[in-house]
Amino acid sequence: MARSGTRATRLVGEAPRTVAVRWNDGRVALVLFVAVSLIYIALSRGVFLYGDDILMFQVTEGIVERGTFAVTSPHDGGDNARSIPGEDGQGYAKYGIGQSLVAIPMYVVSDLLLEPLLPLEDEHDPYGNQRLGPIIYGTALTNALLGGAAVALTWLLARVLAYSRQTACVLALFLAFATPLTHYAATFLSEPLTTLALLTTVYGLVRAASIATGTLRDAPTGGAGLVPTGSTKT
Repeated sequence: MARSGTRATRLVGEAPRTVAVRWNDGRVALVLFVAVSLIYIALSRGVFLYGDDILMFQVTEGIVERGTFAVTSPHDGGDNARSIPGEDGQGYAKYGIGQSLVAIPMYVVSDLLLEPLLPLEDEHDPYGNQRLGPIIYGTALTNALLGGAAVALTWLLARVLAYSRQTACVLALFLAFATPLTHYAATFLSEPLTTLALLTTVYGLVRAASIATGTLRDAPTGGAGLVPTGSTKT
């Protein structure tokens, strides 16, 4: 009986640790990514309102459909979606290529799955630029995923910097719902990609510096935190 009681006491004492290991930092980041991405998807407009998003989408379309960076928006007329004429006489976007490249997977998925399933008619502006349709909606969801990834990485960055879980969660949720990221995640503009790229750079630099100086150790919860050099804390 005494042995059984000791075993029961040991199991009860180890329960919180089991739960902590189960919810390590990586799993929390995954939950944040999925949850925030789903909220951003629910907020997505599914329509292009600016010239930037139209032209960047047309670059994605050109790469996938025609193997070219040229766009279909006219350069001799139009509104804020007017292209820039190239030496070959075709029109080109004046924006960076990053957003258009990252959106290729969602464009392909939308073309294969959403086009036949989503009852949404295509709409074009007077200059022939498509602004609404299943493939527009699906491709624009790229930013919902990028925004969710940025929030998850903010959590990981805060944990690497040795912030508590509560503080890291507040920082991540603040980025998600108290900054312009909420707006941009519902568009096809490049701000979510820029945010994620900057966070990835900072996270990588912090990790590399802490590993090089020996101040990075695995936390008991499965995460990683910075520890002052020479610290004997376990």
